[in-house]
Amino acid sequence: MPLIIHAASQCDICFSTYAWDEPDQAPHVIPCGHTFCKEYEFFLAPTFYSPLL
Repeated sequence: MPLIIHAASQCDICFSTYAWDEPDQAPHVIPCGHTFCKEYEFFLAPTFYSPLL
């Protein structure tokens, strides 16, 4: 299924508007459905993909 994001959508972390022409500010969706700038993918990956204790 394609990712459809409104042009005025913002990152859930930094609240910046996504910039499709800048790789670090392109939207990235995680399995739970939250969307954030691509630059936060590696910073947050252990948090989102670790099993709950």
